Parts: sequence; structure tokens; C-alpha cells
Amino acid sequence: MAASYKLDDGQCYPTNCFPAKSLLQPRYEEGAGHWQVARHNVEKSKAEWLLGTEAAQPSWQECLRKAQCPRPHKVLNGALLIKLHHVQTPSDLCSVNISHQNFALARERDFMQFDSVAYINATENLLSLETFRNFPGLRELELSLNGLRNLKIRIGDFPHLEILDLSYNNLSPEDVQSLGMLPHLKVLHLTANGLSSLPLNLAVTESGSFPRFPALEVLLLDDNHLSDSKVFLSLANLR
Repeated sequence: MAASYKLDDGQCYPTNCFPAKSLLQPRYEEGAGHWQVARHNVEKSKAEWLLGTEAAQPSWQECLRKAQCPRPHKVLNGALLIKLHHVQTPSDLCSVNISHQNFALARERDFMQFDSVAYINATENLLSLETFRNFPGLRELELSLNGLRNLKIRIGDFPHLEILDLSYNNLSPEDVQSLGMLPHLKVLHLTANGLSSLPLNLAVTESGSFPRFPALEVLLLDDNHLSDSKVFLSLANLR
């Protein structure tokens, strides 16, 4: 098992493994301007990588086609995670990078052993959001360019997830609403999903029994098709 250290929140995290960037770096304390510059640089780098030119500005449709093009598929499992990250045991791993690996399937039951994983970058695969629900300590997930649609989120999924990047997918308004069940989600990236509307009851359930997005602080909706004024009504009830 990995040694551990304690953060200000009183929880312990391993020390002798890859750093979990969402735990070790301050993210939003430096003000809105700093965040906008940092996010712009990330999106610019993503566009340059996708299309091979600094000047290119891809549409969400172009990015989605790149994620969905036929490729040889691989199965993600626990043994492969250990091999890719050069660790001895599942508990030694706390930061996962499987971006651009052409994974389309996963043996999800393996992931419960990876109890130290707090950050996953799974950009540009063909994996579902539900694939990662069995990582018990997951706090940050990057899942852009995976052809996502028809999310199947259950109550109790992702109990510790705080930051979720679903940019450059094909989510529907109903998918956005289902994300509201994530109890500790603070930052949600929905850039370039082709969204033309949002549910009017985005912040509450149909029964009104409990609020959706109870912890949300940052929501990015740039590069969609949200032009109707009703969008502001949808967002008005968010905290």
C-alpha cells in the first residue's frame, strides 16, 4: 500500500504514486481572469492536436467525427492500467492517463481495486461515462471526444467527483439534466456538444424532492448553439 499524507480537509492521500493534479494544485482561487486564460490555452492546444494547425478552429461536429471514426478497439482492464503506469499494485496508482488509446470496452469490476485514483484523463477514446463509476475515490475526469450520448447515471454514482470535462461529445439536454445527480460536482465542461437548448427544470427534479447540481460552481457551455433566451431561465435556478 502507498504511504499517505493528510490535506486540510482531513482526508488522507497516497504520496508514492503519480500526483493527482486536482488535489495538489490550486484551481480556482486565482480569479476568473486567470481561469479564462488557462482554459483558452487548453482548448487551443486541443484544437492544434486534432487538426494539426495552430490556426484551425474545429467545430464540434468535426471533433466528434474524429472521435467516432473506425479504429482498432482495445479493452481497458486493471492489469493494463498497472502496466501502462508502471506501478506494483492498484493502490499505488492515483493519476491515470489513457488518452488517445482507442479504448472502446472496459472490465469495470477491476476498477474497484484502484482506491487511490483521483484523476483520470480518458480523452479521445470510445468509452462511456459509466465505465468510470467503480473508481471509488475519483475526483476529476476528462472524457472529451468519446462520442458520448444517452448517459446512464444512477443515484450514488461518482460520490466524490468534483470536476468533469465532457467537451466535444454529442450530449442531449436530457443528458445534461442527468448530470445533476452528481452530488459534489463543482466544475462541468460541456463545450461543443451541439446543444441548442437546456431543460427548463435543470436545477430541480420533476418531483421537486431534491435539487440537481447542488454543488455546481462553474458551467462551461461555449461553442454550442444556445441562442434562445429560455436558456437563461434554465440557468437561473442554479446556485
